Amino acid sequence: MSKNLVLFTGVVVVFLFSLDIAQAEEQKVKPGPANTKQVTVSKQEQQLPVAPKMKGEKKLLLKNDGDVLVHVGFEKGFIGKGVTIKPITLKESFTIEVIVKPSGEQVVHAGIVGNHPGNGHDGFVIQQDAMDQNVYYFGYGDGEKWVPPLKFSRLNAGNWAYLTAVVDKTNIKIYVDGKFVASQDAQAVIKNSPFPLVIGNVVNEGGGRYFNGSIEEVRVSNAALPATEISTNWDKLKKVLPKL
Repeated sequence: MSKNLVLFTGVVVVFLFSLDIAQAEEQKVKPGPANTKQVTVSKQEQQLPVAPKMKGEKKLLLKNDGDVLVHVGFEKGFIGKGVTIKPITLKESFTIEVIVKPSGEQVVHAGIVGNHPGNGHDGFVIQQDAMDQNVYYFGYGDGEKWVPPLKFSRLNAGNWAYLTAVVDKTNIKIYVDGKFVASQDAQAVIKNSPFPLVIGNVVNEGGGRYFNGSIEEVRVSNAALPATEISTNWDKLKKVLPKL
């Protein structure tokens, strides 16, 4: 074999080898059936509405005599990244009531309801205690400081719960499923937030602190509900909620 033929053969081999490398690199970059990531959407996600459907008058909580600022219900329980309602003005005495069913895993500081903007010392919030899964607290600001929050007992994933936070001029009380959990001195009057009430998330956090689960109903009243009324509500709810 002549030297020229050997040289020519070597050039061809190098060329074909380079071509194989180029094709391999092209396949890595160019999307195709073999390397396209398949995303599976759960049946639940497929059924999620674009916007939560509001209930009419068929809400579960019994009517109260207080000044009701917000009372909204969601068909089949609201599941999503949060919904904005409207700004509200709370007085010295008020009550927050929510009917929720948490999923097993929550993001850090998952928000159930509130209008606290995430910084500053105004508004209120019911949200998860950092990453302590399904342990939620109620807290509010007085314009200068954040009043020490009160924790609800840990909620059971997949079960409905009725959370109630009651603030009067001298005391803060919280209840779970109609039962008293904890209380402390009010210490200060709430400083109202200019932000709208947000359900299922936290104000000004870019949607990243969403509540993972269902929210059936939310009511905010400018009145301190008595324990007897909260207990009566739960007596009704515990018969209805298992059917939802």
